[in-house]
Amino acid sequence: ESVLSNVTFDAVLFNNVTMESNRIEKSEFSTFLVRYSNFTSITFDRTDIVGSKWSQSVLQDGIFQRSTIDVVIFRDLKVIDFYLIDSRITHNLDVTGTYTFDHTFIELGDATVIVPGNVESEYATGAQLYFGKAKVKLGGEASGTAYSTGGWLPGSVTGNDFQPANLGNLSIDLNYEYIYSNPEDIQLTFWWNIVFDCIVVLGLGILIYAIGGPGAMLGLFKFLSPFIMTGIFFVVMFVSMGQKEFLILSQLMLVYFIPPFGKGTVIPLGIAGGVDPWAIAICTAFVDIAVGVFLTWNFDLAKKIPFIGSGINRIQLKGTAMLKDLPWLERASFVGIVAFVMFPFQGSGAVGGTILGRAIGLSPNRNLSAVSIGAISGSLILSASVVYGLGVLAILAPLQIAVSVMFIGLCLVIYYLYQHWEEIRLDEVSQSLGLHKDGLIGSPINAGVGAIGAAGGNVLDAAGKTGKLITKTTGDFVGSLVGSFADDKSDYADNTVPTELDSGVLVSLASKSIKRRVVVTGGAGFIGSHLVDRLVKRDEEVIVLDNFSSGDLDFLGNSVENITLIDIDLLNEDFAGYLENAKVVYHLAANPEVQLGITKPEIMQEQNVDVTEKVLKAMKLAGCDNIVFTSTSTVYGDAEKIPTPEDAKLNPISAYGTSKLDAEKLIEKYCQENNFRGISYRFANCVGPRSNHGVTFDFVNKLKKNGKTLEILGDGKQNKSYFHVEDCISAMLNKAPGELCEKGETVALNVGSKDAIDVITLADQVCKAMNLDDVEYSFTGGVDGGRGWKGDVKVMKLDIKALMKHGWAPQYTSRKAIKDTAKWLNKNY
Repeated sequence: ESVLSNVTFDAVLFNNVTMESNRIEKSEFSTFLVRYSNFTSITFDRTDIVGSKWSQSVLQDGIFQRSTIDVVIFRDLKVIDFYLIDSRITHNLDVTGTYTFDHTFIELGDATVIVPGNVESEYATGAQLYFGKAKVKLGGEASGTAYSTGGWLPGSVTGNDFQPANLGNLSIDLNYEYIYSNPEDIQLTFWWNIVFDCIVVLGLGILIYAIGGPGAMLGLFKFLSPFIMTGIFFVVMFVSMGQKEFLILSQLMLVYFIPPFGKGTVIPLGIAGGVDPWAIAICTAFVDIAVGVFLTWNFDLAKKIPFIGSGINRIQLKGTAMLKDLPWLERASFVGIVAFVMFPFQGSGAVGGTILGRAIGLSPNRNLSAVSIGAISGSLILSASVVYGLGVLAILAPLQIAVSVMFIGLCLVIYYLYQHWEEIRLDEVSQSLGLHKDGLIGSPINAGVGAIGAAGGNVLDAAGKTGKLITKTTGDFVGSLVGSFADDKSDYADNTVPTELDSGVLVSLASKSIKRRVVVTGGAGFIGSHLVDRLVKRDEEVIVLDNFSSGDLDFLGNSVENITLIDIDLLNEDFAGYLENAKVVYHLAANPEVQLGITKPEIMQEQNVDVTEKVLKAMKLAGCDNIVFTSTSTVYGDAEKIPTPEDAKLNPISAYGTSKLDAEKLIEKYCQENNFRGISYRFANCVGPRSNHGVTFDFVNKLKKNGKTLEILGDGKQNKSYFHVEDCISAMLNKAPGELCEKGETVALNVGSKDAIDVITLADQVCKAMNLDDVEYSFTGGVDGGRGWKGDVKVMKLDIKALMKHGWAPQYTSRKAIKDTAKWLNKNY
């Protein structure tokens, strides 16, 4: 008796062996061969076998459980009371007794094609194949046939065959259908794709010639010439090398073109995969050259892009002036472009290099020459480094760090230069900023980077009349400089509706004649961003007012191009102009941190009450008479009645709840005095994607740091209602204010789920969503009888019947809402 555990073998042969009461577990075998042997009371557990053959042998009183066999052959095998439990035998082949597993299995979706011989080396992974001829065959016939009613018709397998556990005399039928194809009937579809693409391009060319004549054809040729070059290059590659190497090189060329992979990644990767080092060098160099040709010949197209085009034009004018006054800069710029393309920074250096060169005034021919020299020399140097062990990649690592530091410094230089180019003397610039012959020569190169930064910066629409401009970026300093150079007075999308802003940038606003205008304060926050997304889908004209104190620009990524976004401090700045012609103001701006009210109640007063009053005053000035306000269940405090209806006693026990109740009272006062309509939605605990505060957010963050223990504030018995943000938004947009109350009136409506859960159940749901087992909970004990903090409501469940009478109903339970939120937070934070 023995146990074989946690082992891995390429091949094992049992020949004329008797094994009894043995166990093979947690092991892997590439080939498992048995002949003239008896296996009695053998257990296979959690064992994976790639290929197996059983000849003139006996299997008796054993178990094959939680295990797999990919390919198996049976030759005169006697099976007596041998059970398969939660296991899989994929391919049972009927072949000759001398079979050596010389087949290739090709997966096509859910189907398997079996091809005789080893054709794996002939095709790259992911290759598209065409099977000229194929047959559907039945495999496993020699293993016998199992009847659905029980019983067994023996073949090469005699006895009572393999059986599932506890199912009497039923046997497992190992017969299956498969597709069979000879290797000579397999072809690559690559050339068919090429022919089809050529036909499409030819048809497009004929159409363009018919419409635009020779001039349009010349433009089309410039646009398509790099693609034609690439096609010819691929033909040469295909003719000069094998199919597998061709497909691998093609894939690596695509990987090289797309960031973040540069020469330093792709060339060593290709050489490690067996590709000729000089072939991969030539291919990466070609990618750079083709990209350079495309961008050089089509650079004027980029100059026609609204907003970005004027910035490029201005940089070119200033770059040309600099090159005229400082001729050495052109030579330095040429060398700089060569170096920029040569060194393996992320992505194809030709993209940045070509744009830089053209932006600072290099001629197309000189620019393309610099890109080509840098591409060829850089690729060959890196290939040589890998082949001959020159260590270039190790040297480049600190070099890239140094270049990054220099880049930041030079950005500051360029910012000053382009701000004051018209005001200062050239000799002063040359000496003070190091732009003389012996000083820094990278300035014109990085000036071009400014254009790229501007293109990459997230420049948003602006609203007229007050001159506000948003230039929010994600850490891209250069992109924020766009307002300083892109000031052409012709740069706006709609020539008939120009709007001039403080920065000098001209933009056009969305049409006001078709869409209904709505304003969302706090629209970049958790709930606000979901509301904005839904309003945009409803084709509303949406203006968002937010200072990003608790919101995030990324939350608006789905809608940012279709809204007007204003970065503004509602407490200290005037904003009535943005509310003009608005049908509804959705007032969500507030400080959501409930516990902050314990230490800084004045913050709650300012951001939740004073801001609400400013919004109401702005509505009065702008003539807007509908407000939807997001309130909270904490206005009820420790409610006497559970579920709590809207007419329950309002007795908040926290500064947050008090501030929201004061805001509700202000809205009621202004509605009565100014004939407004006011809707206050009193939310239970809202959760969902983009949630950035609250107990679920807190638990996920704690568990990501330590997946073994979780500290819970209070005693864990706090019982509350949690509802999903999708239900929240559907409730807010279920009815218009005019459908809920008359002018001069206000109405408060509860919004939540139909159930409530305690904090321990909530923690369980979070752990399940994060796939964490055996997490140990610890409790702080809390304050005032187990509350998590001072002012924490221990029991909360809202009566939502009033809103449900208007046709709304929540779609999520508290458990489902928490689990969905935790999954999103675990994945995204």
